[in-house]
Order: sequence, then structure tokens, then C-alpha cells
Amino acid sequence: MGKFNFKDEQDFQNVKNDADSFYQTIGEIYCPYFKEKIAFNAKGLKHLKFKSNRQARPRKDQYSRLKLIRFAPEALKQSHTL
Repeated sequence: MGKFNFKDEQDFQNVKNDADSFYQTIGEIYCPYFKEKIAFNAKGLKHLKFKSNRQARPRKDQYSRLKLIRFAPEALKQSHTL
């Protein structure tokens, strides 16, 4: 199994629940590149899970995005160039 392959439905749900809980604690992060605060709100979390309003991303795609969300705040804080 690769790092971003979930073993079973329970593994996926655990990562999803952990990411949801973590995401709600972020709030806003100042991004030096954009020179403004980036809001981590419900719209952003929905973007991680859905491609469009009614089309969910594949579970494997959701899993990798949700598993890596904990690095997003620090990446934004340190971003100075594209």
C-alpha cells in the first residue's frame, strides 16, 4: 500500500474526521505572497471533497488532500514566490 492509499472505509473515515476537526481550528492564515489573510472556511473544505456542487472527488483524491491538509497553514505562511 502506498502512503496515500487507504486500507478500508474506516481508515478513510478516520482521516476525514481528523482533517475536518483540524480544518475547523485553522481559521485564517496570513500569506506573504498574496499579502492578505487566507480563510479556511466551509467553502474551502468543500473544495477538498468536491469537484463541483454535485460531483464528489474520487475517494483516493480526497484521502490524499485530507491527509496533507495539516501542512497547508505552514506552507502558506512561508510562501513568498510561485
